[in-house]
Amino acid sequence: MTARAIPAAAGPAAGVGGGRQVPPLALLVATGTVVGAMLPLARLAHEAGVPPLALAFWQALGAGAALAAVAGPASLLRRPGGAVVRFGLVAGLLGIAVPNALVAAAVTRLGAGLPAVAYALPPLMTWLLSVALRMEPFDRRRGVGIAVAVLGCATILLPGNAAVPPGQGLWLGAILAIPASLALGNIYRSRAWPVGESPTTLGAATLLGAAAWLLPAMLLGGQGWIPRASGGVAVGIVAAQAGVTAFAYAVGLVLQRRAGPTYYSQLGFVVVLTGLAAGVVLFGERHGVAVWAGVLTLLVGAALARRRRDPAG
Repeated sequence: MTARAIPAAAGPAAGVGGGRQVPPLALLVATGTVVGAMLPLARLAHEAGVPPLALAFWQALGAGAALAAVAGPASLLRRPGGAVVRFGLVAGLLGIAVPNALVAAAVTRLGAGLPAVAYALPPLMTWLLSVALRMEPFDRRRGVGIAVAVLGCATILLPGNAAVPPGQGLWLGAILAIPASLALGNIYRSRAWPVGESPTTLGAATLLGAAAWLLPAMLLGGQGWIPRASGGVAVGIVAAQAGVTAFAYAVGLVLQRRAGPTYYSQLGFVVVLTGLAAGVVLFGERHGVAVWAGVLTLLVGAALARRRRDPAG
């Protein structure tokens, strides 16, 4: 059984740039680069005093509202049975709310390294799920490539990292739940995509659904934060994060609809490279041989993981 094709949406929203068929690789690089830009923005938001869950809530709410304005708010409710709303709540929970909440909790126990590695694992998990569910055929070359790329990511993100701190085994389980949730989100979006709906509409639904889940998490976690005009720098950073997120979901869902969940999930590799480059350029970070060896390993693995011919659309 071949990969399940996601039904195409009618109109310009079906593609990028008024329906032109942008190559999937270009969409992958563009989306991964934009998502990678969120990493330095998140660091700047933290330095400006914005709590992690508050940042996740406001960027999801702002991005979702922006995409809803483009798609038309009525598009979220026009389908009988609330299919779009249901899609948004489930996709928002799996793809945004659960991973963000777990990261926000885990970094306080394990530091930033191990949670970062978790974001390198969704391509492997997504591929395994896709094969197990017969959404795509088994391809040994692709599986090896994804595994090699994941190894490269781990080398970049955890050079010389010691074992999990004593007594924190439960949090290691939480870390492994992050890529599992992201992979399930990738699979769910492909299988549950409502027929004929545009990426813009479903992106808005997903982001607003995530905001609905993140609001109680933010309040219960004691991370409430309200943007105010007096906090101009923080508000500007959060607004920029929301704008970047809106673009990432609008373009990223075009990519997933055209190329499938496994191909889409490989944007995580681009995110790692973009985050690394941002650290060097913007924050003056310096890295040793192990990190650059990891970069080379990642690139080799990503090349192996690519299909021999990218999907045409």
